[in-house]
Amino acid sequence: MSTDNRAIIAVKRIAPWVAAAAILWFLFSRIDRGLFIDSLARAELSIYIPLAVVFVLVWFFIETYNLHSLYRFFGHPVNFSTMLKVRGATFLLMIVNYGLGAGGIAVYMKKFRGVPFLRSSGMLFFYMVVESAGIALLAVAGYVLAGGSGIQDWILYLSMGLFLFYNSELVFLRYMPPVGFLKKFLRSSFVAPVRESTARIYSGIFFQRIGYFLTFVVFFYFGVQAFHMQIPFLTLTALVPIIFFVGNLPITPFGLGTIQAAMLFFFRTYSSEENILALSILYTASLLFLRALIGLYYLKKITDEVPDLAGEIAREKELLSRESAGA
Repeated sequence: MSTDNRAIIAVKRIAPWVAAAAILWFLFSRIDRGLFIDSLARAELSIYIPLAVVFVLVWFFIETYNLHSLYRFFGHPVNFSTMLKVRGATFLLMIVNYGLGAGGIAVYMKKFRGVPFLRSSGMLFFYMVVESAGIALLAVAGYVLAGGSGIQDWILYLSMGLFLFYNSELVFLRYMPPVGFLKKFLRSSFVAPVRESTARIYSGIFFQRIGYFLTFVVFFYFGVQAFHMQIPFLTLTALVPIIFFVGNLPITPFGLGTIQAAMLFFFRTYSSEENILALSILYTASLLFLRALIGLYYLKKITDEVPDLAGEIAREKELLSRESAGA
């Protein structure tokens, strides 16, 4: 690898953390830090901490089951305990880089289940697009059921637009004839899972992911109460999915900074900025810490089987980029 390429990779790895630091610095510069500390001190941590521990474990098991179902739907069954180990190990990788986490799953499935890396990546792409459509519909449902009370109308339009966008993307990839300059791409192993998908596969993943994200709404409903906020459940059903969309933007690692900014914007009518920022910081910190513990436990197990997991991911990506360049 050339020096220039190493420098580019280093910048790509550092830039998200710089962006996160800049966003957090801006947010903290706008508040009274004494009131922020006071909000943390007054928070009912005896409620919040057990709540976070229970829900992180619930999310871990639900997401493992969702990934287990994904591979089964596409004809690559793997037992639940194995997927639990793979998903647990990739928690730690996702803290460093979201793509690295997905790459870890694909590498393991190639090495021990014979699923080609590109096909596995395509399955995970399909999974994430269907998931995004589900989050968007959840936000629409929350707005409608809440009667729009206390929620800006543009949230409804944005959510509907995102739902249509993600489904249009799948329809295009699924039914577009492989002709012209798109011929090679549409016939690639990466797109194959989308073109093989059926209504049963789509609905299976769609409703599983909606169920997964509904548990986040439940968590926030009780979590905000630990910070002396009262936000209606249906209002949270509309707002939490939009916060997820903002947090998933590829700007910062783990949504650090972007989640805080989104929560400050959407929860601003329910509490002070200092209190909302205290909640959002504790939310991100608790998820990072608890998922890192799970990740460390399972990473040790998986690295016994794949000693250089990060290196394997890098080699697979480099191989794919060479194949693309030679196409």
